[in-house]
This record gives sequence, C-alpha cells and structure tokens, in this order.
Amino acid sequence: MSQDTDTTRIVDAVEDAESKTSAEFVVAIEPSSGSYRDVDLLFAIGLSFVALLFAFFGPVLVAPDWLPLNLSILFAVSWVFSAHTPYLRRICCPSIRMGQQVREKATTFFESRRGTDARADGYSRSDLSIGTPGGSGGGQRG
Repeated sequence: MSQDTDTTRIVDAVEDAESKTSAEFVVAIEPSSGSYRDVDLLFAIGLSFVALLFAFFGPVLVAPDWLPLNLSILFAVSWVFSAHTPYLRRICCPSIRMGQQVREKATTFFESRRGTDARADGYSRSDLSIGTPGGSGGGQRG
C-alpha cells in the first residue's frame, strides 16, 4: 500500500465515525508509541543465553578464553539489530504491552495539546478517555 492509500483510508474511517456521532475526532500519527528498549534488551539477553548454552553443551568445542568477548559482541550486535528492526520488536513484544504504550502515548499527547482547553470547555479529566485498540472511547459529555 502506498502512503496516499493509507491516508485516504484513515480520512474515510474518521469521516465515517464522525458521521455516526456528534464527537469530533483528532488523529495524530506518531512513528512509535514507545522506545521498547526493554524488548531489545531482553532479545539480546535471550540470544546471548542461547549462545552460552550452545557453547557449553553444543557439539562444537569453544575456546573458553574468547567466550566472554564473543558473548559481549553478540549481545551488543543483537541489541542494535533488535533496536533497528521494528518487525522483530513486534514479534517479541506482547500485544497487551503495545496497547498500554499506545494508550499512554495518546493520553500524554492529548493532555499536552488539548488538556487545558478540554477542562475549560466543561470536561473533567475523568470525562476524557482514550479507547483501546479496536474499542471505543472519546471525549463526550456523560
């Protein structure tokens, strides 16, 4: 899909949703909802642990003098590889965690841009909610 097709689909979805409610939707596209550095770290630790097990119990004899250096290099390379491979992060990161990151980023973005205006319009912080992926939410008065 091209970027124009994606943009058209987003605009159509927002217009369709706005036609079914009195709410106004604001779409913010962010390249990432979090850093996920811990996922990169866990990937590097896991790969290094597997390499360590292979070095101790595998069929190949590994020189013990070079093992710490080799594991350190493997750890650093796998950490950088994971940090620059979004597909790998998506595989290693649970969907619940990604959903939490998205909600936190959306809440932070909303409050930094619109929080004071929303309260001035008669909304309280508890009236404003961010929906879960695939769910509903919005800043409607109750």
